[in-house]
Amino acid sequence: MSNNDGQLTFKFIFPDDYNPVYANGIHGEVTPRGEFILHFVQERRPVPKAIKHKLTEGGRLGDELDRDPKDHEDLIVKYVTTGVTLNYRDAKSIHAWLGRMLEHFEKTAGISQEEDNHGQADNEHDV
Repeated sequence: MSNNDGQLTFKFIFPDDYNPVYANGIHGEVTPRGEFILHFVQERRPVPKAIKHKLTEGGRLGDELDRDPKDHEDLIVKYVTTGVTLNYRDAKSIHAWLGRMLEHFEKTAGISQEEDNHGQADNEHDV
């Protein structure tokens, strides 16, 4: 609702269980209906299911003997934390807003385009 003085106030309502989640990547695509589906992910190495260590004579933890899975160091997990579906108009609006926020942050933090090459996607579906 607008007031007679030409102002508009937004009030935010949060559910009791509101809890923002961390994401350091995204996977997404355009749906057959022309909407944008964004899957926010946390990219990390997986936690091993089990690690076996040798015990020293004094009962202390010794060298690692085995790990499950064995290829643990070669794996990367993309844990999907949440997802959002946007129509074209809202995606454009969020794109413009994020661009403004990034520009402000870069000016404030003194980051130049030449310095920042993080987040460049290897394909059209992931960042």
